[in-house]
Parts: sequence; structure tokens; C-alpha cells
Amino acid sequence: MPRYREIKWILIWLMAANLAVTIAKAIVGYLTGSLGMVADAFHSLTDSTNNVIGLVAIAMAGRPPDEDHPYGHAKYETLATIAVSALLLFAAYNIIKGAIDRFQHPASPEVTIISFAVMFITIVINIAVSVYEYRAGRRLNSDFLIADSMHTRSDIFVSLSVIITLAVVRLGYPIVDPIISLVIGVFIAKAGFDIVKRSSSALTDKAVLDPDGICNLVLAIPGVKGCHSIRTRGSIDLVYVDLHVEVDPAMPTADAHELATDVEERVTKHIPGVVDVVVHIEPFGRGTI
Repeated sequence: MPRYREIKWILIWLMAANLAVTIAKAIVGYLTGSLGMVADAFHSLTDSTNNVIGLVAIAMAGRPPDEDHPYGHAKYETLATIAVSALLLFAAYNIIKGAIDRFQHPASPEVTIISFAVMFITIVINIAVSVYEYRAGRRLNSDFLIADSMHTRSDIFVSLSVIITLAVVRLGYPIVDPIISLVIGVFIAKAGFDIVKRSSSALTDKAVLDPDGICNLVLAIPGVKGCHSIRTRGSIDLVYVDLHVEVDPAMPTADAHELATDVEERVTKHIPGVVDVVVHIEPFGRGTI
């Protein structure tokens, strides 16, 4: 599918950018002994890992429906976002553990001009990546790209905190390094839990759209007397809708079928992300056929 091919190439370019940022932070962080910068590099590494997970998930999600998956494979993309959150939580654990260890075994990192330069450059890259990925996610209705852009956006704030840490350490307060690293770990853990919360909605079939909005749209179609029992599920880019539509009891079967087709077309045309609409026709005032 064209949509999945475009998402794939977006992820490949983002992975290259994220790897460059990770390598730069890691090298300078280890050479200078800055725990905050190393923690930030670890955070950036999860971005690249997320891109790999996304590439695998998109390859599977783009497969057409088959006998075992009549609704398609789209939820593989949702599962990928869960994997992203798991990696974030693992990264948070390691960062918090490292910060606690630094409290127990104090050390003063070396702060250089190169440290500041690398952090400023990576912030600029992360801003560009985050904005580009978020816009692409909105345009392509991709939960994964939007979630990943939110993660990349968190990198920006983490990197800013590292710059502040480097400045304070240079002023003679090395204790700030593990403190900020601890804060970063908590921040990353929160990002992981937020993604789990967002992704679980699709996996648990939480309602996606407002039933009243769908009903008002359907009631505008000539011949529709009423609608009820509207249910939606899926994600923002793949929404499944089913509803009951009431018609004149004397309406011929062929006309009722044509009306149901009109309802399907109107809903899919006017509501972005809707891929399937199941219409149950009922005689007005007599209950379900």
C-alpha cells in the first residue's frame, strides 16, 4: 500500500538522523564522564530502536487481509507502539539505576565546549525530526509516527536539561549531574506509560468517534428516519463503524440496500480514517428486522 511505503521511507530517514545524534552524544558523554549526556544518548538510542520496530511493524501491517486476518494486519502497528513503550521503560530503569550508583560513588564529569556544541546541534536535529514526523503522522493518520514524534519531542526537553546540567557542573556543582539524570529517567518512564495508555485504547476496542456526530451525518441522507446503536473501534487511521439505520417499513429491499450503500459512502467520505462501515437496516418504529 502507498501509505505504508511512505511511512517506511520516513522511518528509514529518521533512523539515520537518530543514529547520528546517538553516536555524537555517546562519544562525548563517555569521553567527558557526563552521566547526563550518556543518559540522553541512551534515550536517543531508543529513538533508533523505535524506528527499527516501526519498520518491521509497518511491513507486517501493510499486508492485505487474508483468511486468518479478515480485518487486515493493521494492529501490528499498534503492537509496535507497545514495544516502543517497553524499550522506554527499560531505558528509564537503566538511567535511574546509573544515577543512584553515581550518588553512591560521586564523580565530577569534564565539561568542554564540545559538550555544549554537540548538545545544541542535536537539539536542532531533534526539533526538525519531531516536527517532520508529527506532520507526517497527521497527514498519513499513523498512530506510530505520532507516538514516536512525541517521544522525539521529549528528547528536546531532556537535551535542554543536560545543557543546564553541564553549565551548573562547570560552575562547580557535580552533584547536579546524577540529579538531572534521575529526573530524565522519570521523564522517560512517564513517556513510556503515556504511549501504553494511548495504544491500549485500540487494542481494547475503545470508542474512537463521537456517535452523535455520525448520527447527524447519517440523518442528513434522504430516506433515513433514524439511527442508533452506533459503535466505533480501531485507531485514528483505521476506524471501523457499525450502526443501525431506520427506514420506512414500506421501502423495497433494493432501495434499502442502496440507502445502506449511501450511508457507508457518506460516513467514509466525511470522516477521515474510517475504512469500514456496517449498516443494519431496520423498519422505522418496528424494531430490528
